[in-house]
Amino acid sequence: MSLKTVPSDWHRDVVAVLRTDDSRAIRYTDDAWKRFEATFPDAFRSDLHAAFRTALRDDTLVGCPVEMKTPPGETWEFYFSFRGRRLYGKILLRPDRSGVVIFSAHPPLKDKLICE
Repeated sequence: MSLKTVPSDWHRDVVAVLRTDDSRAIRYTDDAWKRFEATFPDAFRSDLHAAFRTALRDDTLVGCPVEMKTPPGETWEFYFSFRGRRLYGKILLRPDRSGVVIFSAHPPLKDKLICE
């Protein structure tokens, strides 16, 4: 496999959810927030949402689709930046497109995404 352009409808809908800053629509795994907070202890969730929105507004953003067993939805992994640091992100967009689950937001643990 190789990197793919993240679909514009997926990132448009994820950006729309992140723009709400609604904790009912934006879920985090415990691990995702703990890793982000460990790297940026003075950052807020709204700061991370803004960084994701900035990355996802780029129509040339590439990443890898990821099969998740649960919950249902469409998941992509990609790189983005926050405060000048390269980070790994993985976000699931729920099937009704009104909510997301943030699985990862931390410095990369591997050199490549799964489809590289």
